[in-house]
Amino acid sequence: MRTPRLLVLACDAADPHLILAHRRRLPTLDRLCREGSYGIIDSLTRSGDVWTTYYTGLPPEVHGIQAVRLSRSKEPADLTRVNTDLFLWDWLNRWGLSVGFVESLYTFPAPQVNGFFVSGVPRPPHSQTDRSVHPPELRALIDREYVAGIPKPPKLRDLGITKPFAELSDQELRETLARGYWTNMPELLRPHLERYADLVFRLYERRPVDVLWVYFLEADYAGHFLMHEQPPRTMVRAYAELDRIFGRLIARLRPETVLFISDHGMLPIGHLLTREPPNPVMAEMVWEYRQTRYRLLSPDLAVLEGQNGGIYSGTHNYQGFYALRGPGVYRGQRSDIHFHDGFRLIVRAAGLPVPAGRAGRTPPVFNEFSQRRAAEYDQQQWASNPDYLSAFLA
Repeated sequence: MRTPRLLVLACDAADPHLILAHRRRLPTLDRLCREGSYGIIDSLTRSGDVWTTYYTGLPPEVHGIQAVRLSRSKEPADLTRVNTDLFLWDWLNRWGLSVGFVESLYTFPAPQVNGFFVSGVPRPPHSQTDRSVHPPELRALIDREYVAGIPKPPKLRDLGITKPFAELSDQELRETLARGYWTNMPELLRPHLERYADLVFRLYERRPVDVLWVYFLEADYAGHFLMHEQPPRTMVRAYAELDRIFGRLIARLRPETVLFISDHGMLPIGHLLTREPPNPVMAEMVWEYRQTRYRLLSPDLAVLEGQNGGIYSGTHNYQGFYALRGPGVYRGQRSDIHFHDGFRLIVRAAGLPVPAGRAGRTPPVFNEFSQRRAAEYDQQQWASNPDYLSAFLA
């Protein structure tokens, strides 16, 4: 089977501090760090802002998806609202690389690409639209809704709790968090992740591509519902399930280059409310949470009832994480970056030059071989297509 040039594991809310502190429990991510370069991403807490910057290479105030509250909106995404002349997939296609995007956040309707594209949330269910998948015939390979299949916490009434959340005692809340879903979520994730990996394989086998992007939302769910434990034992087990699936994808697809990247991390709501915010981004988060009906059970533990009835104990933090392994990438080097650099990191990981007018800087993780590789690829394009410049300008 054809192998991809680049596999991107796009993991929402994967926390850098949890990963770095528990690398021994995460062998796939540990190997990416040892055999490549890695670092913390200075970022924002709004997923739509950050992923769209990764797709466009433009800051949120330019691409216009600034502070979109995806989780609170019933409206589908609309890529036509993004202010850009060029998306990541356009640039990859322009250089002759086919692409496959699976469940990428804020990418509805699915763009027409050389390869395939499965739009991620927010969007209508696949059964209600013919615009969520390109080409449309690949929709027959999707046997279930991805996000709907992520195990979600039960409502309090499903647990036989008849009292309202505000009337529960601190002890009752602690007992609820110490049983059922809040301790079993990692095991509940396992069959879901296996089915998701099978879907990725089905899509890839039907349409092999040069660059495969697979999005994961599970770390975000785990972070929202499992942050009450200190140390975060159940969270680490949930990350281990994700790490195992990453390893399965890499072993099956055998990509030349692997990039793991997240948009932001997670932290306990209790830490957010009881400690000095480190920057204006987190100060805004503090203000928002103080408007909710939260319960502070200890300086490290605050909980609130979510819209779906589950008990939340974690929220977004402003730091993400990346790890990159492949030809031309320094081994075992840590290099912290800014989220504006994400587009450049992805493009260079694919061995391509970066288009003009993009924000950020190219992270210093590529050695001379990689620099030469991008230049050689550029020359090959010119040699094989003398009209490339006129086509580009058009």
